[in-house]
This record gives sequence, C-alpha cells and structure tokens, in this order.
Amino acid sequence: MLAISRLDFSFFAKLLKQKLAWQPFFNLKAKMRNKNLIWIGLSISILLYVLTIAFELDLFEKIEQFVRPLERFEVDELIIPVIIFSVFCLLQGFSHVRKARIESEKAKIYTAMLSSTYHILNNLLNQLQLFQMTAKNTAGFDAEVLSKFDEAIDDALGQLEKLSHVSAIDEAAIKASVGTKKY
Repeated sequence: MLAISRLDFSFFAKLLKQKLAWQPFFNLKAKMRNKNLIWIGLSISILLYVLTIAFELDLFEKIEQFVRPLERFEVDELIIPVIIFSVFCLLQGFSHVRKARIESEKAKIYTAMLSSTYHILNNLLNQLQLFQMTAKNTAGFDAEVLSKFDEAIDDALGQLEKLSHVSAIDEAAIKASVGTKKY
C-alpha cells in the first residue's frame, strides 16, 4: 500500500508560481522595474521643468503653434478626450492590480487549505491503516468487507495523489483531477 507521506508537496509551490507567472505585479524584479519607471518619469518631468525655466521656454505656446496649422483637422479638440481616455486607462490599470492581488491571496488561501486538508486526510488514512492491520489479524473478520476497506483506502490515496498534481487552481481542474468513484 502507498504511504501517503511519499507524496510530493513541491506541487504547491509550482502551482502558485504557474498561477502568478502572468502577473508581473508579484515579481520582485517587476515591482522594482515599475518603480524605476516612476522615478525616471519624475526625473524627466523635473528636468523638463528646469529646462523650460532656465531657457525661458513656454512649452504650451510651442504646442499651440504646432497645433494651429492642424486646426482644420480639429487636432486641438483631441486633447481633452485623450486626457479622459488616459485617466480611464490608469483606473483600469489600478483595477487590474487590485484584482491580481485578490487572486494572489485566493491562491495562497487555497494552497494553505489544501495543505491542511491533505495533512488531516493523511492522519486519518494512517489511522485507518492501523484498523486495517487489526482487522486482518482478527480471525473470522469478513474478507469482503476487508477487501472493500482496502479498496476505499487505495482509492482515497489515489485521489490525493491526483489532487497533488492539479495543474491549475480552478473548479473544473480540481473536480476533473479527483473524479469520484461509485461503490
């Protein structure tokens, strides 16, 4: 009979990494890269501001002079819609970050719950194996019942083994991995 303790728990770490691989917000290097872009943007903005003051440039007037020949195309009317669109893009980005964090927390909770459930079932199966050994050593114990008992323990071990190799954290994958057997 398989010992339940032989199952590989590294699948939890692999599963969590697979689930979060597409989410750069949880990768430390990506976090630093995102903050670097903020610092670069701030530095360029400050540099541009200092240069406009130092050289007495009026960038707004330069933009207006650039847009004036394009007046017949109504390019100047695009400024406000572009600003509004940019604000909504930022809001969408913030929403995506929030949802990604929630999904990360769900994955952590799922992993912890699965690990705890796995531990509880492992203890139960080990205790059932003690009853199984006692039943085998008891004279006159019904062999058919003992056979069903062995089958139930083996089935539970097999389902735990399949559950330990779930490829994705979603309802369909979990249900498919441990398809129930009718007795």
